[in-house]
Amino acid sequence: MRRPSTDLPAPAALFPLLLQYARFGVVGLGATLIHVLVYAGLIELLSLAPLVANTAGFALAVNLSFFGHRGWTFRDQRGADARRSFRRFWVVALLGFALNTLFVWLVTGLLGLGYAWAIPLLAGVTPLATFALSKLWAFNG
Repeated sequence: MRRPSTDLPAPAALFPLLLQYARFGVVGLGATLIHVLVYAGLIELLSLAPLVANTAGFALAVNLSFFGHRGWTFRDQRGADARRSFRRFWVVALLGFALNTLFVWLVTGLLGLGYAWAIPLLAGVTPLATFALSKLWAFNG
């Protein structure tokens, strides 16, 4: 007797996607490190205002993560036009920033909770959303 078919992928079929998500995480952690180092360095070494330093750190981190994702995370999708992918990736990065801002506002402003309550959303939901948008749109041919 045959079992009814399920629409869930077999665990072996999920491995490439999980590996790609792990690569996405490694590149993201590297970009975060660059962001923080540039932010702190510009404040400490050049006495820039924190908001200016944050903007510069964010911009450099997004640009570097684009190259990491294009060359490693989504290398199997390199048929996509690089300029178009770059523009789309910036849209994804800005949407991620906006989503994080929304989460912080909802948790701290609307709900009146401590900032730490937003961390699971920032670290859990936003990376999944930006991974999906990057895979399905930004780096898709």
